[in-house]
Parts: sequence; structure tokens; C-alpha cells
Amino acid sequence: DLEREIDALIQSARNRSDETAGDETVDLGEVVAHRAAFWQVLADEQGRATLVRIDDAPLPVALARTDLGAMVDVLIENVFAHTPSGCGYRLRVRRRSDGCPALIVSDDGPGFADLGVARRGSSRAGSTGLGLDIVVRTAERTGGGIRIGSSRGGGAEVTVVFGGSGVGSREAVTDS
Repeated sequence: DLEREIDALIQSARNRSDETAGDETVDLGEVVAHRAAFWQVLADEQGRATLVRIDDAPLPVALARTDLGAMVDVLIENVFAHTPSGCGYRLRVRRRSDGCPALIVSDDGPGFADLGVARRGSSRAGSTGLGLDIVVRTAERTGGGIRIGSSRGGGAEVTVVFGGSGVGSREAVTDS
């Protein structure tokens, strides 16, 4: 019953988003800066070092502001939910060499036990696994996708690419 209710909520949100898809374009850096500022209060309370780096040039993404903000919230919330207090994290917004905007979220936690975490309902960390599914589906609506791997320090890293970049939506890779 719970799974059916969650599926219905996701479908309802997807239908609302599909109705407005392409109608709104927002700046990725602006939305990330806004959401990072919101989460900073909790980061400070938990002793989490936070680094936010955003390219100066506008990086337009064809999504509703609320959808993009919700996606960013999922990624930041995953850091808080799956790493111990005190683990730092980084948000990086940049334009890739192919011209597509990208958001990279990395942390200093233990990393992913399973790089297949983007599969809907798949989680070994005691969660539903639906958060990353929302991220995948949001990126796909722009013609983009995500990469899941490891940060330089061994923690988790999720790269979301927006636009027609050719990145596989559920590509699981390790970055060394």
C-alpha cells in the first residue's frame, strides 16, 4: 500500500512537472546558491564544512525553479542522511566542455556501498532509494542524466548533467 501511495505521489508530481516542462528556464547557480544557504544552518549546527563553487556565467536549465530546487534538496539531504555529523560536503556548479551545465555534489563520508543506488527503490543505507530516482528523472527531463561515483577523498559523488550531454541517466562509474 505504501509503495502504491509513493508511486501515485511521484506520478502526480511528474505529471505537474511535465505540464510545465520547457516553460521555465532558471539559472542553476542561482538555485544551488539559494538551496545551499537554506541548508547551511543545519550544516553549521552539525559541524559540516561546506564549500560552494559556482561559475560566474549563467547556466540556464529548462526546469521549473521548484523542481530544480527539490532536486538540489534531495542531493544535499542525502549527504545529511547518509554521512555522520561533521562530514563536510561540496557543491560545484560549472559548464562542462560540451557546454552542458553540471552540478557535482561530493562529500567526505564513507561513499556508496553500491554504485547501483540510482535504481528505483534500491538502497542499502536504510532508505527507500527514491531520492536518487527523483534526481535521475529530473535530469532526464532536460535530456541529461547522472553519474555516481567516488569523490577524491573516497566519499560519495553525484554529478548531474543537464541538457543533451549524452551522459547515461543511470550510469554507475567510479572516479579515481
